[in-house]
Amino acid sequence: MSKKAKRKYYVVWAGHRPGIYDTWAECKLQVEEFTGAKFRGFESLEEAERAFEQPFEQSRKPSEKKPKGDVGTPVYPSLSVDAACNMRTGRMEYRGVDTCTGKVVFSQGPFEATTNNVGEFLALVHALALLNSSDNPEHRNTPIYSDSRTAMAWVRKKHANTTMPPNERNAYLRQLIMRAEAWLRDNRFANPILKWETRHWGEIPADYGRK
Repeated sequence: MSKKAKRKYYVVWAGHRPGIYDTWAECKLQVEEFTGAKFRGFESLEEAERAFEQPFEQSRKPSEKKPKGDVGTPVYPSLSVDAACNMRTGRMEYRGVDTCTGKVVFSQGPFEATTNNVGEFLALVHALALLNSSDNPEHRNTPIYSDSRTAMAWVRKKHANTTMPPNERNAYLRQLIMRAEAWLRDNRFANPILKWETRHWGEIPADYGRK
């Protein structure tokens, strides 16, 4: 016997019509194409009502621990990044999208003679640099989702530990990697870099759909 999907409630603090909604479809209507939308999903109506009485920033305490195995729901607003690489040709491209709407925020490539991990790394650093150069101070705290643990580790270490063989075809790309590493060394950022839980949420919104 199949289990019924857990019902969720969505609080919209900043959107076309702020309020509490009991379906994702209704919530999405309120936040789509709304600059600076603020919203979050909750497991119960009581929890949602309590959260709605507080400012968005206080609606979830940083110290709260999720039950083991509970991955929750994606955080919005946020960016999602991904790369696509043809393993036969080494041709790669990457992009970042609005996690909620799927709208493309940036897109780069194609690049030649490289790997998917390099693309995932550059996408993360591109997102960080873009958000931290914004005039909107809220962007400096916007979360970024990636489905690549390798790229996330490279960003933490400020170094792309790639096995990509250097050649003329990827000379420009190697320059981009060095610039990305330099940006990480020279800048501090507060954006949370979060793992996209593909098993629970499906493919990351930035996915190219070529699997």
